[in-house]
Amino acid sequence: MLIQTRPEQLIATAENWWVECALTALDQRGRFDVALSGGRTPRKLYERLARNRLLRGHWGQIGLWFGDERAVPPEHADSNYRMVGEAGLNPELGLQLERISGELEPQQAAALYAERLSRLPQRGGWPQFDLVMLGMGTDGHIASLFPGSANLAERQKAVTACYVESQHSWRISLSLPVIRNARQILMLVAGQDKAAMLDLVLNQKDPGYPASQVADLAQTSWISDVSI
Repeated sequence: MLIQTRPEQLIATAENWWVECALTALDQRGRFDVALSGGRTPRKLYERLARNRLLRGHWGQIGLWFGDERAVPPEHADSNYRMVGEAGLNPELGLQLERISGELEPQQAAALYAERLSRLPQRGGWPQFDLVMLGMGTDGHIASLFPGSANLAERQKAVTACYVESQHSWRISLSLPVIRNARQILMLVAGQDKAAMLDLVLNQKDPGYPASQVADLAQTSWISDVSI
């Protein structure tokens, strides 16, 4: 499903979608576990969610996880954990916040996070999130799964650790089977510089890009201000 909005409506549209998804999960299962994405656009969404009145009183039933993280300490400027906390989504709300230990050796951090994921409901041998949030780069990457990176082909581990040459950095990321196993996937795509890639993924269905691996799943919703 593709929901196209004007740039000034993108975050409000995403907020309404997210809250509806959360309240539905809470009503049906009494729990809502989400893998968050990094980036500037999601931060704006997180700031609104932290103030959302409909979510008040429910944060104790919500678990916030991370789809990926850079191999940096939690106080580092590049840390997704730090960004989410600064946006207002922190334990002070009463929620459960499960960070990836980016300060550890990357393989160790991935193994530790995979162990924590075992507390989630399992389906088909993989942990199942109620929602996985993703952005899409101009190169078609999702989470920290980049075109041509070794971790894109991971089919045994729930969490990967990989040095991404194009980013000159170590990344820890959910593997593709875990992402595809989510009950709902939200692709939040902002910026006209993504137009060419969005067309390749949605219209031309080019399988060469990581975003294509989730594009046509029944549980994937796209919210975008990009005209293609």
